[in-house]
Amino acid sequence: MNKKTDRMKKYIFALALVFIVNGCQSKKDTEYLSEAESLIKQQKIEDAVKTFEEMIAEYPESPLAPKAVLELAKIYQAGMIKNMPKDESLQMSLSYFKLINEKYPKSTEAPVALFMTGFIEANELQNFDAARKSYEQFMKLYPGHELAVSVEGELSTLGMTPDQILRQKDRIGKK
Repeated sequence: MNKKTDRMKKYIFALALVFIVNGCQSKKDTEYLSEAESLIKQQKIEDAVKTFEEMIAEYPESPLAPKAVLELAKIYQAGMIKNMPKDESLQMSLSYFKLINEKYPKSTEAPVALFMTGFIEANELQNFDAARKSYEQFMKLYPGHELAVSVEGELSTLGMTPDQILRQKDRIGKK
């Protein structure tokens, strides 16, 4: 009976160890991303933000990390966090867009993030000097990117009112 008890103890110990190891394993980066995207569709924005942040904290070097950061930036840019003032939300958005260019400069999200940095600085915050620097940096780093034409347009009208932009287009059209 002693051998049977010892085997049973070993079996229970092994089973407990499997549960502990499996219980301690966290989600995969793809699971975090999928869950966060699902939460957004369900309009559970704060939960989605938390899930994106957990993914980035747990998998900062994942190829999916820049996508998660970009999604956070878009959430804040759109002002989707309840009771957060617009200016604070835009600043959060900028910090996430900038994080992409600082931490993931070779990612496919980096050019979009740099463009959006300049766009928010110019069109939302009216910080034209910062916007010019962001746009010029974009042109230096990504001159052949599909957004380069938009950056050139933004630079040519930076700081202008809509009326001034229309007058400029009229002058160019008459030439």
